[in-house]
Amino acid sequence: MTTLAYKDGIVAYDGLSTAGDMIVSHNHDKKVVINSIVFVYAGTVCEKDSLISAYLMGEKEVDAKVEMFVINSGEISVVSTDEGKIWEDKLELTECYALGSGREYAMAAMDAGLSAKEAVKIASKRDLFTGGKIRTVRVK
Repeated sequence: MTTLAYKDGIVAYDGLSTAGDMIVSHNHDKKVVINSIVFVYAGTVCEKDSLISAYLMGEKEVDAKVEMFVINSGEISVVSTDEGKIWEDKLELTECYALGSGREYAMAAMDAGLSAKEAVKIASKRDLFTGGKIRTVRVK
């Protein structure tokens, strides 16, 4: 999967991409920008397009298992699926939050005072599906 972390106006995410038990890339950019809306995703590459499309079209259901941060007009939301239903939860800019396979490690690192980027780096030391180049994007 991957690890995404948000803290203090910064979203950080790793660049590891896998196919089954094989590493495909350490430098995959998991950020998509459409009409000034930034999507940073965790999950399968092929399913992220389905969720993004459904989200942009205002649909309420999609067959995809992806979660993402959506940055739009200086706000950040968590968008995910549960049993095919799309849900969105806006975050307060003062909160910290993490998504993906290494989320517990990232949340603990941020709780200990580390930045979002440092949190993803910590997650990459323990989570098999987190690694590679760490990128950041600013919410505002």
